[in-house]
Amino acid sequence: MRDKDLISYAPECVEMYYNISTQKQTNVGATNTRVRSNQCKRRLQMAILSVSQSSGIYILFNSKNKKIYIGQTGNLHKRMLEHRAMLRGNYHSNLKLQYAWNKYGEKAFEFKILEYCSINQLDEREQHYLDIYIPKGICYNLSKDVTLNTRGQKLSPEHCKKLSEMQSNRTEEHQQNLIVARHNRLPASEITRQRMSDARMGKQLSEDTKEKIGIRHRKITYLLTSPTNEKFTSNNLTKFSKENDLSHHGLLRVARGERTHHKGWKCQKVEALR
Repeated sequence: MRDKDLISYAPECVEMYYNISTQKQTNVGATNTRVRSNQCKRRLQMAILSVSQSSGIYILFNSKNKKIYIGQTGNLHKRMLEHRAMLRGNYHSNLKLQYAWNKYGEKAFEFKILEYCSINQLDEREQHYLDIYIPKGICYNLSKDVTLNTRGQKLSPEHCKKLSEMQSNRTEEHQQNLIVARHNRLPASEITRQRMSDARMGKQLSEDTKEKIGIRHRKITYLLTSPTNEKFTSNNLTKFSKENDLSHHGLLRVARGERTHHKGWKCQKVEALR
């Protein structure tokens, strides 16, 4: 389930992609072709972002067993990323959906947009689809009523027994899929990293936050022995190095056992504050 999956279910994006990809080239030079190609990509990305930020009804479709999860959101793109993060992290609130994700793997699932609608119509339209698909027995949704909150809902003894049997009868292939789901996560895309960087740019940290960061980086206490056999303790190795004309990295290598000394100084970790 990737960001570009939205293209398949956003007609506006498909039409724009077709239009900007089939425009005649007036200049056949390599540079001009490359520039136009980049412009097409940017316009397509903006189209996807514009459409995917709309509110509407979506499904998570399992291509292996043809089951679906129906949901609503005011931001389709953001909701897709939230589902993906929770499922990859193995902490999704819907256990049935999480179990299917672990069993069949990420590639079995697709994020599809059923329809766009205003926020005021979300409950009505989601209920419409729940009424259609839940009776068919193909939904991962835990509740038939969109207005009911399933959080804290108690499971019946029969349901608990069934979940227990599912957990105890895992195959080797299932175990392998679990390992992939938990540890083989895809890195953030260039666009995502740039957005994260832009969001943090210009932010000023409060003095309280700076102090907390400093404490986190000063958890380890070091015992340092000078060439004259004098002993010192420090929980800020960088500051100690500057005061004594030493290399911070050199002392760290001594503390890790990679070197026997640095300029005659010895260094070792003596305490980890918790």
